[in-house]
Amino acid sequence: MMSSKRAEYDIIIGGAGPAGLSSAIFCGNRDKKVLVLEKKKDIGSEPRGETLHYHEILDELLGKGFMKKITLSKTADRTYYAPDTNETIHKTRKTPSLIFDWKDLMQRLYNRAKEMNIEIKRDAEITELILDGDTICGAVYKDSQGNKSKAFAKCVLACDGFNSIIGRKLKLDYKDKMFPIIKCILNHGNFENKSFKYFFIPHGSLDYAPDFPPTIAFIFPRDKDNFEAGIMIQKDIANMLDLPHLKEADITKVWVRLKDEYPVFSEMLKGSSISYEKLTGIPMTGPIESFVPHKGTVLIGDAAAFVEASGGSGLVSSMIMAKEWVNLICDALENTKRDIWSNQNIKDMEHKFKKTKIYKKIKRKAKIYNWFRELLFKKWHTKEEIMNKWFWVKLIMKFA
Repeated sequence: MMSSKRAEYDIIIGGAGPAGLSSAIFCGNRDKKVLVLEKKKDIGSEPRGETLHYHEILDELLGKGFMKKITLSKTADRTYYAPDTNETIHKTRKTPSLIFDWKDLMQRLYNRAKEMNIEIKRDAEITELILDGDTICGAVYKDSQGNKSKAFAKCVLACDGFNSIIGRKLKLDYKDKMFPIIKCILNHGNFENKSFKYFFIPHGSLDYAPDFPPTIAFIFPRDKDNFEAGIMIQKDIANMLDLPHLKEADITKVWVRLKDEYPVFSEMLKGSSISYEKLTGIPMTGPIESFVPHKGTVLIGDAAAFVEASGGSGLVSSMIMAKEWVNLICDALENTKRDIWSNQNIKDMEHKFKKTKIYKKIKRKAKIYNWFRELLFKKWHTKEEIMNKWFWVKLIMKFA
């Protein structure tokens, strides 16, 4: 059943994650009428990356000092384990990673948006994009009962994450950018060192899964003896090596064996109990080429694969991206002399964004990280060859 009421807004935002709520807050700062559509009933019900580096955008969005208040722990230390797990590389970053609880961050963003009287509809999944000629001018959305409604706007922001419904509606191909990742939160970890730990697991190094793609396993200590652990599968390298397609059951099976058997890693997990575990995905090869894939819509955050590849976090970058694009769009909306969705204006907005510090940083990090991963997991490829080249890995990591 479709509602007959016509609702009109300046901007519709698909997704109430960090990118969506940040975009909504920045739209509110520009006095725009906004509708946020979130398909889930609960905001922040599925935790994503729970680490970030401090940036002033956090104070702007959350309030000064709030990030410090919710920080569980912090560390600038990293430990990288060679494929034999005997050799390690230790590194200290210039600024520490702040570890926090996902729900604390999401509740704060939600409260800030509600304080600005921004309309947020939960249990509202976008099912169609509405076209006026060749320009997107709104969205059809439905609730869990199947009731449908329409909303119209001058712009639709796709902030609905790595598996973007809006992106898929526009037939964007995410398959080579999305890495399968298992996120697991545990307690009672068996380690004293609070550094972030990474384990390089090349193709062919697991006897029980010889065709399993190259993978990075990780452990991120949280507060007390709580920690996050998981794996990130290097899907693009797997495609380059022409490895068999992985099913969800294949990934889960190997994950169970890694937790129980992989040297050092399994010892750190021994005796721990799991409070959360999920197979999900993250875009890790760098941003998409065009952030305006169709007139009337802009991709923000994970939907645009706008993630810092070296750390696998898109929180701060999504927030900054949201601010930059909201300002570009609002400037265009307020300039009545120009058609916001003319080819020239789209070109100008894309050009201005690609001149920003955050875009240049994300592109630069992706270029370096992609080169290093191809060298490690494709060119050197095997456990034996990587161990033979470990001196060079150390040298690269020192200056990366």
